[in-house]
Amino acid sequence: MNIEKTLIINYSRDQRKNLSRYIEVTYSIKGLVPLEEVVDLNSDFKAIYDGTRLGPFETEDELKNFSLGLSTKLRYEGVCLVDSDLLNKAFSEVSNIAKLNQYLFDNGEKHLNPEPKNRGIFSKFF
Repeated sequence: MNIEKTLIINYSRDQRKNLSRYIEVTYSIKGLVPLEEVVDLNSDFKAIYDGTRLGPFETEDELKNFSLGLSTKLRYEGVCLVDSDLLNKAFSEVSNIAKLNQYLFDNGEKHLNPEPKNRGIFSKFF
């Protein structure tokens, strides 16, 4: 997977909400994807919670599946899920934004989008 074609999603776990997961930030090296845009793309799944984050996601699989659907709609190869602990560790170990992105990409949980199903005999050629 290539960092330029990956959507990076930072999420946290809420201790008060039975460890539900919430998306805090969604971006790629091309720039930030505002949460309002994320909701517009996947409006049937989640809503902005407390005005600052997206969720709740009850399980890791629910967060992963939502994230993969979002990366597909935004035309990325996949996602890199980064929890808040990894992000805090990265802040203490790197000195600039390029190194931060690479650190998160190298250490985050990466998932490729599923291969699209072939639509017909000539789908490989078009």
